[in-house]
Amino acid sequence: MPNGRKWPKISVVTPNYNYGRYLEETIRSVLLQSYPNLEYIIMDGGSNDGSLEIIRKYDQWLTWESKPDSGQSHAINKGLRLATGDIQTYLNSDDYYQPGTLAEIARRIDAAEHRYVVMGDINQVNAQGKLVRVWKARTPSFYSLVFQYRLCRIGGIVVMPNQPSVFWHRYVQEKLGYFREDLKFSFDYEYWLRMMANGFEFNNFHEIYSNYRFHHQSLSSQGWQAFYPEWKKVSAEYLGGLPATNKHFAELYWWLVLFPLSIISFPHRSISYLLGVKRG
Repeated sequence: MPNGRKWPKISVVTPNYNYGRYLEETIRSVLLQSYPNLEYIIMDGGSNDGSLEIIRKYDQWLTWESKPDSGQSHAINKGLRLATGDIQTYLNSDDYYQPGTLAEIARRIDAAEHRYVVMGDINQVNAQGKLVRVWKARTPSFYSLVFQYRLCRIGGIVVMPNQPSVFWHRYVQEKLGYFREDLKFSFDYEYWLRMMANGFEFNNFHEIYSNYRFHHQSLSSQGWQAFYPEWKKVSAEYLGGLPATNKHFAELYWWLVLFPLSIISFPHRSISYLLGVKRG
């Protein structure tokens, strides 16, 4: 590294099930980072669409298996249990990295400086990989993230970390464990809240690390309404675990900060969205 230290090992886990149309671009975006200390793990759920032929092309650079699983979070957890990297993340099989992302993350995450979690921006792309807009999320606090479901309902500010551009130190996983497998839409949201509830802050560098693909098969294409029930459920669990004083503070923060900020910033965010940038 520029500071003379050894490059940390980065483990990337990709879950896949019948996304062969996009999978090769995902794989190549990881391998062509030319990162010198990479561990790439693909957990395939038993695809029958040609995904395995693609995976086998890159067999010598991968750790992989193809077995039925019980869902996306289960597949990711299986990969993370195999991972040995100092830095960890997952990249869905329809998304892909920007060049140089892993080297940049290796420089950003630093346990000695207590930077355990790093987030960045994303490009939203369509099925063909054409840029639609840039997403720039605000750095979340626990009290802003816990009200994600309310913010979406009113078209409020965006505080949800951009998942393909989130990376964390292995110490985080050792402290918190793995993703919840009972959640379909919000297992990453719950993990972000778990991070913050345990004192891990998001370090937001507003650099574009990844490309987030929207297409008719993706969960995101169903709209925030599909995510809403689980977001609300997870939020209630975390709010319910707070002392009474903190619950009152959370409500005050909603009414005195998040709600008015969302209203005041709505015109600027709307114009920015039309110009191709989704702003927090």
